Amino acid sequence: MPSTLKGLRFLPRLLLATPPVTPIAARFPSCRLSCFTVAQEGDFTHIFAFMPSSAYRERRRPSRNRIVEERLSYRLSQLYRSRLRLLMLPAWLFAVILAGGGMPLWAQALVLMVGGVVAIAVPPFSTPGRALDWAMVALLLAACLPLLPGSWLGHPDWWESAVQLGIPLPGTTTPGPYRELEGLLLLLGGVLWFYLIWQWKPQAEEIRRVLWFFSTGVAVMGLAVALGTYNGLTYPLGSSARVFTFFENRNQMATILAMGGVVSFAMAMQAMRKGRFKGIWHLVTMFVTVAGLAFCQSRAGLLLFGLGCLLWFVVRLRVSRVNLMFKVGAPIFLLCLALLFIFGKGTLERFSLWESDGSGELTEMRLSVYQDTGKLALDHPVAGVGLGNFAGVFPQYREKTVAFQSVIHPESDWMWVLAETGFAGLAALLAVVVFLALRLFPFGEDRTAPFRAAAAVALLLFVLHSLFDVPGHRFGTILVAMMLYRLAAPPRSVHKSPLLGRWVWRAVGLVSLAGGLFWLTASVLDLPLNSRIAKRQAQEVIAREAELRTRDAVALMGALDRAIDFDPLWWWYYSVRASTRLNLQRDEKAALEDFRRARFLDKSASEVSFFEGKVWLNFNNRYAQAAWRDALNRQDPNRQDLFRKMLEASLQYPRFQQDLGMLTRFDNDFRYTYLMQLKPDQFRTEIKTDVLAYPRMDNFTEAQRRDLLEKWALKGDPDSLIAQLDAHPGLVPNEWFYRSLAEAAEGEYAQAVEGFAPHLTPPRIARPRQYLGTTLEENQRIFSNTPDDVVRGIILLDMQVRAGDYYAALRTANVMAERKKVPPALYYWKGEIHRKLGQSKDAWDAWYRYSKLGGLQPPADPDAEAAEGEAPVTGGEASADQ
Repeated sequence: MPSTLKGLRFLPRLLLATPPVTPIAARFPSCRLSCFTVAQEGDFTHIFAFMPSSAYRERRRPSRNRIVEERLSYRLSQLYRSRLRLLMLPAWLFAVILAGGGMPLWAQALVLMVGGVVAIAVPPFSTPGRALDWAMVALLLAACLPLLPGSWLGHPDWWESAVQLGIPLPGTTTPGPYRELEGLLLLLGGVLWFYLIWQWKPQAEEIRRVLWFFSTGVAVMGLAVALGTYNGLTYPLGSSARVFTFFENRNQMATILAMGGVVSFAMAMQAMRKGRFKGIWHLVTMFVTVAGLAFCQSRAGLLLFGLGCLLWFVVRLRVSRVNLMFKVGAPIFLLCLALLFIFGKGTLERFSLWESDGSGELTEMRLSVYQDTGKLALDHPVAGVGLGNFAGVFPQYREKTVAFQSVIHPESDWMWVLAETGFAGLAALLAVVVFLALRLFPFGEDRTAPFRAAAAVALLLFVLHSLFDVPGHRFGTILVAMMLYRLAAPPRSVHKSPLLGRWVWRAVGLVSLAGGLFWLTASVLDLPLNSRIAKRQAQEVIAREAELRTRDAVALMGALDRAIDFDPLWWWYYSVRASTRLNLQRDEKAALEDFRRARFLDKSASEVSFFEGKVWLNFNNRYAQAAWRDALNRQDPNRQDLFRKMLEASLQYPRFQQDLGMLTRFDNDFRYTYLMQLKPDQFRTEIKTDVLAYPRMDNFTEAQRRDLLEKWALKGDPDSLIAQLDAHPGLVPNEWFYRSLAEAAEGEYAQAVEGFAPHLTPPRIARPRQYLGTTLEENQRIFSNTPDDVVRGIILLDMQVRAGDYYAALRTANVMAERKKVPPALYYWKGEIHRKLGQSKDAWDAWYRYSKLGGLQPPADPDAEAAEGEAPVTGGEASADQ
C-alpha cells in the first residue's frame, strides 16, 4: 500500500489539530495529507506533484509571472501575520492620540465608527469572564437610570426653585437628557472597544514586539514634546496647553509618557539582565521619554514615572538578581533625575511653588472640589446627575471650592462617575476593576512574565492617576490602558464565550457606527445636533455681533435657545440672552428675569454678577449697583482684579460714580482701591467721609493706612492731615514722615528737611583693603579716571562731606547719578550736601527718594553717633571699616 494511502488512517486526527486544508487538496482526497504537509512547509509550487495526472495536466506549465505573484502574496501574508498584524492596534491608538487625544468631536466620531465596523464584521467571541460581563451590563444600566422620569426617583430642592424661575428643565431625572445620551454613546463605544481589544491575542515573543513598538512610539512623542516646547510651538489640536502636547491638557500627555517610560525602563532592565545589547535602545527611548516629561511641566507625570520604576523593582525582585538590578537600575534612575534638572526647569519650579500655590493645589483646590462633589452625590445617590451634566449641576453645591474658572470636572475619574451615575454606577465600576485585576494573576515565571509585568505596572500608573485626574474620560488614554491590560493578562487556552451573542454585538456595533456617522456628519456640515456644536455656534454668533454690530436679534436668540436646549444649566447663556434683550429688544423685564436665572445657576462666582452689572450700566444704575454689590459678596480668588475691572468699567459713566462710592463702603479693600485711584479733589471729599466714620482709620490695614496718608499728604489737604495726626497720635508708625510730607506739600521744605534729618542714619560704607590708607586727593584723582567705581565714589563723597568741601561733593554726586546703576546711599549724601548748602527743596527731593528706596532706618545710638562724629577722617574710615 502506498505511504500516502497509509496516512489516511490519521487524517481525522490531523484535521482536528490543524487548520483546514487548501481547496486544491480538498478536491483530491487521495493526496490530501501530502498536499497539506507541503502547504504547511510553504512550498506551494510543488503541491501539484501530489495531484492526479488530470489535475496536473490542467496546470502543468504555470507562467513565470503567476509563480512570482503567488510567492509575493505569500510573503506579504506571512509579513502581515508575523509583524504587521501586531502593529495595527498600537498604530491605531497612536493615531487617536495624534487626533487631539480623541477629544475633538470628529475624532470621537471616527473612534465610534471604526469600532462599530469591526464589531459588525468580527463580533467579540471571548471574554475575560462572565462576572465581568455582568458588571459591564450593570454599569451601562446604572448610566441609563438618569433617563427615568423624575417622579420615580425624586428631585433635589434646587430643582423646584429652578422651575419656578422659568428654567426649562425636562421631566427626566437628569437636567440634560441630550448630554446624557451623548455620554451614553461614548460609554457604549468604550465598552465595545474593550471587548474588541480583548480579542487581540499576542503570544510569547509577540508581546515583546508590541511593547517595543509602543515604547518607541511614546519616545517619538516625547521627543516631539521636548522639541516643540523648547522652540515655543504648540500642537494645532492642543493649542490651549502652555506646552507642546497632543492633548488639550498636558497632564494627559504626561500620563502617556510616564507609561511609555516605565515600559522602556522595564524592557531595558530585562534585556541587560539577559546580557543583550537591545537594552541600549530601550535606554535611549527611556531617556528621550524622560526629557519629554521634563518639558511637559507636569508634576504628576514625573511622580508617576518614578513610582512606576520603583514598582517594577518590587514586582521583579523575587525572580531577578537584586544586586545586578540595583547596580544597573539605580544609576539609570539617577541619570533620569539629571535629565530632569537639566531640561525640566519649569517643572522643578512647579514643585518649588507647591506650597505657594494656595497651600498646595491638592489641598486647596482638589480637596475642596471633592467635598463639594460629595455633597452633590449625597443629594443624587441613586442615579446621579446624568452623564455630561456635572458642570451644570456642580455650582448648586459649590461652597468651599475657590477657583478662577468654572469647574468642569471633579478632578478625579472616580468622583466623576459617582457624581454622574450615583452609587450604583460607582459600585458597578468597582466590580469591573476588581474582576479585571483578578484576571491578571498569576504572573508566573515564564518568558512572557517580565513583559506582562511591565504592562501591568504601566496600567497601574493609569489607575493611580485616575484617582486625582481624569485620564479615564479621554479616548487617547483609556484605549492605551485597555491595550496594556490585554498585554498584561496571562494567555490561557480556554476562552469563555461572552454573555452577549454575536448578533447582539453586531447590534451594538451598528449603534456605535450610526452614532459616529451622525456626529461626523454634524461636524462636517456644522449642524447644531451636538452640544459642542451648539455651544460653538452660539459663541461665534455673539462674537460676530460684538465685532460687526449686526444687531441681528433673531440669529442671536435662536443660537442661544438651541444651546440652552442642550445645556439648560449654564449661566452664561442666560446672561448673554439678557444682554441681547436689553441692547437689541429694550425688554428690561425679560432681561431682569434672565439675569436672575443666571445668578441662581451659579451662586458663588463673582463673574456672573459682574457681567450683569456691566450690562446694566447703560440702562439702570440701581440694578447695576445691586448686581455689583452681589459680586462683592461672592467668591473671587483675585478680588483686586475684580475691583480694577469695576473701576475701569465705570469710568465712562460719570453719573454712576456716586453710586460706586456708596458701593465701596461695603468692602474695605474695595474702598482702599477706590480711594487710591481718585483724583485729588475727589479724594479730599471722600477721605473726610471715611475719617468721620472711622477717626483712627481702623477699617483699613496698617499698610493701607500708610498709603492713604501719603496720598493725603501729597494730593489731599496737608493741613487737615496734620490736624488728624495731632488729634489721634499713634495712628501709624513714623508719624514724623507724614508730617514732613505734609509740610513739603505746603512748600515748607526747610521744616520738612529739619523734621526728616534726625530720623535718617548715614549708610555704612564697606571699604575693601585696596581702598584703605588713601588720602582725599588720591581718591579724587582715581575716581576721575574710573567714574564707574561706585564704592570709591561713595567713599569720596564721605570724605568730601567730612572735609566740608560741599561743592566738590555735589559734583561727585552728579557724576555718579549719571551711571546706569545708582546705589541708594547716593541720594542720602546728595540730600545731606544740599542741606549743608541751604538748598532745602533739593535736599527734600533727594531724601524722599532715598526713603522710597528703603533708606528709612531707626535712629542710631546717640553715644555711637557722638563717637563717630568726634573721630578724625582716618580714624572714621577705620571704624567704619570695622
